[in-house]
Amino acid sequence: MKVKNRIENIGLIKFIRFTILLIILTDILLFRYDLQAQNSARIELVNANSLSFDKNQNKEIKKLIGQVILRHNNAYLYCDSAYLYSESNKADAFGNVHIKNNDTLNIYSEMLTYDGDARIADLRNNVRLVDKDIILSTDILNYDLSKDIAKYNDWGKIVNKDNYLTSKKGLYYTTKKEFIFSQNVNLKNRKYDINCDSLKYQTKRRIAYFYGPTRIITDGTFIYCEYGWYNIQKDISRFSKKAHIFNKSQKVYADSIIYDRLKSISKAYRNVTLKDTAQKVQIECQFAEYDEIKSTSYATGKPLLKYFMENDTLYIHADTLKSIYDTMANNKVLFAYKRAKFIMKDMQGMSDSLTYSINDSVIHMYKTPILWADKNQMTSDSIEIKTSDRKIKRMYMYENSFISSEEDSGRYNQIRGKRMTADFDENKLKTILVEGNGQTLYYAIDDEKTDIGVNKAEATNLRIYIKSRKIDKINFINSADATLYPNKELKKDELFLKDFKWYSDKRPVNINDLYKW
Repeated sequence: MKVKNRIENIGLIKFIRFTILLIILTDILLFRYDLQAQNSARIELVNANSLSFDKNQNKEIKKLIGQVILRHNNAYLYCDSAYLYSESNKADAFGNVHIKNNDTLNIYSEMLTYDGDARIADLRNNVRLVDKDIILSTDILNYDLSKDIAKYNDWGKIVNKDNYLTSKKGLYYTTKKEFIFSQNVNLKNRKYDINCDSLKYQTKRRIAYFYGPTRIITDGTFIYCEYGWYNIQKDISRFSKKAHIFNKSQKVYADSIIYDRLKSISKAYRNVTLKDTAQKVQIECQFAEYDEIKSTSYATGKPLLKYFMENDTLYIHADTLKSIYDTMANNKVLFAYKRAKFIMKDMQGMSDSLTYSINDSVIHMYKTPILWADKNQMTSDSIEIKTSDRKIKRMYMYENSFISSEEDSGRYNQIRGKRMTADFDENKLKTILVEGNGQTLYYAIDDEKTDIGVNKAEATNLRIYIKSRKIDKINFINSADATLYPNKELKKDELFLKDFKWYSDKRPVNINDLYKW
């Protein structure tokens, strides 16, 4: 009994599986039948003023003349005259040809050949595709109604409000409302002129994508990239792959650049280089932003500024570089803040922050600044450096000023005062004016360059002359208290003025040292 029930159960399972398989096969067959029926639907004659058969041709060929209307599935064909081939399910149309496939799409031409089974229309002579505010014009257009794709291979143009586009080849996906243009694509409007290899335009989102070498001219600016997009509605564009932007005075290179035209803000990402040819300044970084309205820009990601002088280059690095243009004073000011360092041939420096005024060529160093010139180390609460003709001319040191140099290992010439003014010649330190509580300690050498002892002096004000990178002589402006001590007479702690510190380990000697703190 149990065996019998088991056999019956197995038979029932097989029957259920067979039934499911039969349903699936039936659905597939019905789907194929519906698809075949749809593709093989006959072209219908809706209207014609006259109908005749050409005796010299097959009797199945109908000659239609006057206000001809044909229908195939949901598409309508209007023309002045046509040949309808019933057996092959094809049609040729002539004169004022018009295809209407949906509420918005209309195609016009002088001639048409239509294959009803393949649902492909070939239109010739003065072809115009109109979809809402878009007008595509060409001489030869292939329209696949089954895939909703219109294409041309021998030049066409698109007119859309203010836009005018031409290309050798083009595709239009009528359902997705998407164009793809290729080969010698040119897009013009009142804002820009674009030339590229390929361009895709999404009409619903109003976004244009460009591929391959692309050149854009807008407002006197030249843009190049090999991939990018432009959102027409939001007026935002992005350029990448060898992207660069040129105008009369500036050049920008980056892996990627985003430009918001409405906000007038540009952003550059990765491997960024900004060149100001007018000011002879170049900035390299990983991110930069420029605000045209505020005339401000800033750079982060290991930013490095290069200021090209006559016979030298000034390199400046900080966590952030910021530039502000004062339109009233016609002056651009550069800010380098948090761990600022700079280096040039005859001078190096570091401070928490610094500013550089382009108009008056002045560098200000703030918060524990250290400056090195030749063999001299200079420190103060703040330092101001004036340049002219791209050369250092004068330096002001405010409060707690200190200048020192290493005579030899462990021995240091030192100058201390409240304020100091240093003058330069060809970027080399020449004289130093010390004002307020002036103190000096230096190793005296006679005419035969023999070390004769340690000279310690104090005076309210004094002037120091530098020769061959060393102290040559000192003029005491006020009465001075000076003593020359024989070598080894002073104790070790007496060989250093108050607050003396030596920062040789912090001195940058090459560009890589700028990034070390």
